[in-house]
Amino acid sequence: MKIYTKTGDSGETGLYGGQRVPKDNLRVETYGTIDELNAVLGLAGTQIADMEVCGILLRLQNELFEVGADIATPLERTNNVPRVRKDQIERLESEIDRFEEELKPLTNFILQGGTAGASYLHLARAVCRRAERHLVALEREESLNPEILQYVNRLSDHLFVLARLTNSRAGIEDIKWTRPDRPYTESLMPELTVGSAAPDFSAPAVTREGEVTLSLSDYKGKHSLVLYFYPKDETPGCTTEACSFRDMSEDFEAAGSAIVGVSPDSVAAHKKFIENHSLPFPLLADPDHAIAEAYGAWKEKKNYGKTYMGIQRSTFIIDKDGIVQKIYPSVKVDQHAEKVLAFVKGL
Repeated sequence: MKIYTKTGDSGETGLYGGQRVPKDNLRVETYGTIDELNAVLGLAGTQIADMEVCGILLRLQNELFEVGADIATPLERTNNVPRVRKDQIERLESEIDRFEEELKPLTNFILQGGTAGASYLHLARAVCRRAERHLVALEREESLNPEILQYVNRLSDHLFVLARLTNSRAGIEDIKWTRPDRPYTESLMPELTVGSAAPDFSAPAVTREGEVTLSLSDYKGKHSLVLYFYPKDETPGCTTEACSFRDMSEDFEAAGSAIVGVSPDSVAAHKKFIENHSLPFPLLADPDHAIAEAYGAWKEKKNYGKTYMGIQRSTFIIDKDGIVQKIYPSVKVDQHAEKVLAFVKGL
């Protein structure tokens, strides 16, 4: 059997089931990125001596073959093709939890590096995140097995932990990120106080009407702004807070104030959150937490004995001139919207 078939010479390829599509089709791009990820895992395995980690990488490579096949097979096809399963996701979660017990808690951001094997695992994580972004885009156009996105999302976390584990077992410390000399962010942003100019931002957002790009300048001279930071869509506290602002949104509008929520969630997650709870205000996607850092809402947190970086639930009231008039740090969601409204009415 020859390796070349010449059937792709015209720039098309076949999906499982026989459908012919261009080679730059988003579905092809997505499973091609999964293939790239698989290759990086194979490369990582050549640089790692830890037999447990190597065994896990071999299993992941086999599972990624199934992920690629699942993506390459339209959901309506009934071919005997393996689909990603929930138990595979749960196994990733179990391994993440087990390995994190072996590792020192993260108290700083870390840089990719250390041993060669860990560096390749960090590279694999970055490729995995790219595959995830392609999946999010593909899901807007076509139906997919919902377990695929969950698996790939969890796999990126798994690879991050594996990279740290590989360094740790080799006796190599994580390389801590050190903020370079940035006078503006160092001197102004972490010390944001009432009377300070609010840091500008421009980021993708979701409204009931669709996706937009929002910046602070969109509100200057028009409305005061309630900018609230929260950890994660669809969690109990964040849902309660969002629904409280939703239920009082007309009162805020009557007081001349707009509401914008900010979290590290993706645009796709925000879209579902808005749809599920009929939220009438925009949600900003801040996955690299740049806006949260600028406002001092990205903090060290402790939970169940673990220390990590995350969103501190915070609310900032910014007047029409772009000046911070009120800061609510460490927000408790009960009666919070009412307190914010009372302040806004007094502006």
